[in-house]
Amino acid sequence: MKLRWQALARLAAAGSWVALACHLVGDLTLPTAIVSYALPWLVLGLVGGSLLPVLKGRWRLGALPALGFGLWGCTQSFNFAGTPVDPGRPVFQAMTWNAGRQLAGHPEWWKFPADVVVITEAGDLSAVWNLFRQATPGLTWRRLDTGILLGVRGRLGETKNFGVHDRFRCSRVPVRLRSGAELDVIAVDIHSQPWLSRKPSLDGIFHEAARDRPTLVMGDFNTPIESRLLGRATGDRFQCANTGAHAGFRESWPWMIPLLTLDQIWSDRRMPAVECRSEGRSSDHRAVLARLSVPRS
Repeated sequence: MKLRWQALARLAAAGSWVALACHLVGDLTLPTAIVSYALPWLVLGLVGGSLLPVLKGRWRLGALPALGFGLWGCTQSFNFAGTPVDPGRPVFQAMTWNAGRQLAGHPEWWKFPADVVVITEAGDLSAVWNLFRQATPGLTWRRLDTGILLGVRGRLGETKNFGVHDRFRCSRVPVRLRSGAELDVIAVDIHSQPWLSRKPSLDGIFHEAARDRPTLVMGDFNTPIESRLLGRATGDRFQCANTGAHAGFRESWPWMIPLLTLDQIWSDRRMPAVECRSEGRSSDHRAVLARLSVPRS
């Protein structure tokens, strides 16, 4: 029996090395994407920590890389207290949340302390639409054809919907905040199928960002923040608020366990992020809130 447990532990250690190799390649290939998405830093760290007391002799060294990867991931994700960046100019707040189609049944969560709000998987609100609007004074709402709900403290311009069937849904809307600042909001919902490459979706989304206007890209990317494809699509033009000053873990899914940062807020460098935080709500996603610098006119 002991020999059998040792054999299984050695096999698991070898599997963790394969997973680490997949993380090195990232999501540039579909097989490595599936493995790296399924086995984030927390999972591999727990595997390495569990194998360490089980393996004997030199085989214990085989558990150290997975444990080290988990510890490294924790240092990248967790902050005891984020120190806000001083933007030197006024700020506004953006918020994104995947409501898991439960928004209509949870009026206690009809509170959105933000100037720009993107709710993915909002669900059917037709029966409570008037009540919902009354409960959120100051926000102008639009139900987008992509199934996303967009709210702004200001004015909404003409919506452009785009996307690829069974890959992603997206809408670009020009907005004017009450402060007078004008920007584009691209509301994102990428499908979650792990066997589909994220490259066409990410390239298509960020290709739509107009270079002559400040742009905010936010929603459920269903793509980890560590994605190589995401880094290539955003380039040096966009920065992610999730990776900036924050307290606690930055992961947004599932809301009780820090596994993956799927819900993201990206701003171009005319709107640098000041700080970011997340909060648990009624769905399996945490809501992400970011304070951003008002773009200069």
